[in-house]
Amino acid sequence: MLQDDVSVREQEFAVLDEVRPLEPELKSALYAAYELAGATKAALYLAASHTSERYEIITSYAFNAGARKVIDAKDPLVHRLSTTHAPIVVNSMGEDELVAEVLFRHNNDRLIAVPIFGRGRRMVGFIDLRDKAGKKNFEPSDVAAAERVMHEIVRVLASKNLYGVGRVPLVDMPAGRKGTSSGAAEVTRVPAAKEKKEKTSPTLLSSEAIEVIRIAHDRMTQRDLAIDRRRRILTEEEFERVRILLPAALAIPGVAAAALTSLSGGEKQAIVAHGEPTLQTLKLIRQQIAKWTGQPLSEISIVPTVMPSRTCAPLTHEQLRTIASSQLAPRAVERLVLTIAFERVPDEPARLQIERFAEFLGDSVEAIIGRMELQAERLAMAECLLEPDFNRYEGLADHSKLVSATSHRFAAVLGLRPHDIETVRIAALVHDVGLRLLDYKALTAAKELSEDQKRAIAEHPLVGAALVEPILGPDVALAVLRHHERVDGKGYPGRIPGDRIPIAAKIIAIADAWVAMTSPWQYVRGVSEGDAVAQLREGAGTQFDESLVGTFIAGRQEIAGAEE
Repeated sequence: MLQDDVSVREQEFAVLDEVRPLEPELKSALYAAYELAGATKAALYLAASHTSERYEIITSYAFNAGARKVIDAKDPLVHRLSTTHAPIVVNSMGEDELVAEVLFRHNNDRLIAVPIFGRGRRMVGFIDLRDKAGKKNFEPSDVAAAERVMHEIVRVLASKNLYGVGRVPLVDMPAGRKGTSSGAAEVTRVPAAKEKKEKTSPTLLSSEAIEVIRIAHDRMTQRDLAIDRRRRILTEEEFERVRILLPAALAIPGVAAAALTSLSGGEKQAIVAHGEPTLQTLKLIRQQIAKWTGQPLSEISIVPTVMPSRTCAPLTHEQLRTIASSQLAPRAVERLVLTIAFERVPDEPARLQIERFAEFLGDSVEAIIGRMELQAERLAMAECLLEPDFNRYEGLADHSKLVSATSHRFAAVLGLRPHDIETVRIAALVHDVGLRLLDYKALTAAKELSEDQKRAIAEHPLVGAALVEPILGPDVALAVLRHHERVDGKGYPGRIPGDRIPIAAKIIAIADAWVAMTSPWQYVRGVSEGDAVAQLREGAGTQFDESLVGTFIAGRQEIAGAEE
């Protein structure tokens, strides 16, 4: 057992061995915190592995780590950063009791901490800055400066593809390419000038396509990785939806009452409790909220929602032992506060349940307010990508829109999750945006395509994926990249087999073929619906996914017969 423990530990900390050679660069980046933010002490913590919640100091200056050289998710500072997903600033011991304890132990007065996130919004590390020069308070400008330091650290880590802060290449390069040892390569490492000297073939990228992808990849890598802190006020309808979840807090042992308070755009509050809260109880809870937020609350004019699940007796202020508050969804909304009143001091299991409930409630808030906004924004951006160039090409924009509508209905018939259905819809709308860089009129006017023209057409999924990824995300980009792959592995650009093709791409491939056959424009001759069905069946298991073809044909009246 001891040997197993050692083996696990060695595996867990293996990633730190990859980080250590970067220590000079990371230290240099960290030193900028003194010049930019005036921090006299600083440390960079990074996760012990890609999945670990243990963090170790990788580099520092003038930082007395003491017992904090290695810390875990229970550490107050780690917990604050991972739950708020935002920088923390503490300029006095009274601002944050738990973080102030960390300062006190190290004889520090002030602190800025900035989280570092990898893919999936997982915190992979943070920078810890202490005590501004001249014993001055840290200001908002210092937070911005600290974030610039964080971005430089991210750049260093991304250069070695560590912690998922870099970008995964979208493109599968052809096998056997000069200078590569496998079928995959970093597109950005292929110089455009060299590419022009190489003999091209239908499986290789032109220098123009390589340059487009390189520029897009650079833009993705250099894009600001900071958390989007655009926040807005919770509407009445959204507040009511969140309020419905509040009674679940009463199931946690020791919880006597819970309050949800929105302090922006007019005060809104809901309170649930075991028993009818007395006026003094309500005042006590609201005083705690006002103290915690630093914002005075109006006189009590709210009739609380009462959950007498245990007793109908009044809930008096004498029954309360402690009251705690926490901000919910700070990335998404302004000043939404969860407050919990305990009838006894909570033990560790109860504290964990409260923390998980607060995280769940915050996630629910973001889901409620974000889904429709995100969908509308992605659709608008996809239409902007489609229209400016495609309106010069008669019929092509209409073709893309019809493929999107057909794919959207097809995904719904398949019973995909709402998020995946929307991904299919957006990806289908932009599946041919790579054609914007081709001489489209020459291609459509040609009676027979040359080898160069065939190669150019084969490149449009690659270019399209590079164009849409920074704007619409990797899920859409991968669907665009793979929509001309075949399940028998003979498609393009990657010649990958069916088990590696995303289902969104498989859906779009069938919808694209159906629309091209049954709804032609001036450049393509159409066929009857019966012939189109026959051609789909002929391609099932080779060009198209066989089971998806069966579903499409069986439901084609619903999928392709309606107009949007």
